[in-house]
Amino acid sequence: MGPPFRSTTWSTSTPGGGSETQHPLTPYLPRLVIDWITTAPDQLHQEQVGTVAFVDISGFTKLSEGLARHGKVGAEELTAAIGTCFVTLLDLAVAYGGRLLKFGGDALLLFFSGEAHEARASRAAIEMRRALREVGRLTVLGQRVALRMSVGVHSGLFHFFLVGASHREFIVAGPGASTVVTMEVTADAGEIVLSPKTAAALRPAVVGAAKGPGLLLRRAPSVPDDSFKPFERVADDVDLVRGIPVGLRDALLTAHQESEHRRVTVRGPDAVPRARHLCADVPRGDRARPMGLRPPPRRGP
Repeated sequence: MGPPFRSTTWSTSTPGGGSETQHPLTPYLPRLVIDWITTAPDQLHQEQVGTVAFVDISGFTKLSEGLARHGKVGAEELTAAIGTCFVTLLDLAVAYGGRLLKFGGDALLLFFSGEAHEARASRAAIEMRRALREVGRLTVLGQRVALRMSVGVHSGLFHFFLVGASHREFIVAGPGASTVVTMEVTADAGEIVLSPKTAAALRPAVVGAAKGPGLLLRRAPSVPDDSFKPFERVADDVDLVRGIPVGLRDALLTAHQESEHRRVTVRGPDAVPRARHLCADVPRGDRARPMGLRPPPRRGP
């Protein structure tokens, strides 16, 4: 479901605190997969009860079309915009006990389990939608866009698979997965559609009118105060490499990645000092940081 998306904010740290040293592959795998490989590496199938929220963000396609004429620079700016937006949304999901299952382009699949998982998933969806109204108003290289999200939410039994030979691929399947997709397809931009099973677990006052096979979420339900569950540290000897496709392993395990620079011309009396000040080595995988600038060649002796 797209390339790995790295964010230590939702992978290894607690809100408001710094992240401790972790297994180098921890940020690239869903926490459910990490726990699975740690406790039952040879198991192929699991069933878990919880709530899944399928969050689809609209507007990135329009932005990418506008940035296409800028070539590589446009692609980099688009990646940075996606990264900044999704880190904000994922932080909110984690704060309510959510765990990322899949990330794909402009969509997120989130899993909530444990006490009041239906209410926590619904509350997270409301908070994410509210946050997107701010972080989703973007102006990138002159292109303006207002991102919106549609969300489908379903509670029940979900089937998870961890299968494959060259690497273990994580798959979400079964009737529960199909239902949450149906709810998301039913939702228009700006709407959160609950399955009847999720709606039945919430107070009637927070559930709105019916829409297709589901019901609209009217307002945020109350949730337990201790929704956040901190991640446990992953031991360095856990064989997480089996969850990474072969073609990506070397790149993700390399400590010193090749830097990338682009030549630019900076006009003004202090052009060279300013360019030198901005010059920085930026790893290819860290697209959310500004690209470094190389100072123009000096003229004369």
